[in-house]
Amino acid sequence: MKDLGATSVSHASYPDHYRYTDADIRPILQTAAMSGASALVTTEKDAMRLDPVLKRQSDWQLPVWVLRVRMTFLSG
Repeated sequence: MKDLGATSVSHASYPDHYRYTDADIRPILQTAAMSGASALVTTEKDAMRLDPVLKRQSDWQLPVWVLRVRMTFLSG
């Protein structure tokens, strides 16, 4: 994100293949509101899992920006 010119105001980490719950999103909403965040940024894989949970949040108003992650093998 830094390479794209974005400034992170907070972050949250969850295990790979995590199934997000409404309880997971509440602190993210609170932190975003208190910090003045302008968007939620997530990976493509997590966006698919977050979408149904975020749709249930009546007070979610930030856009969700999805980062496409690419990997390049330089050798071997």
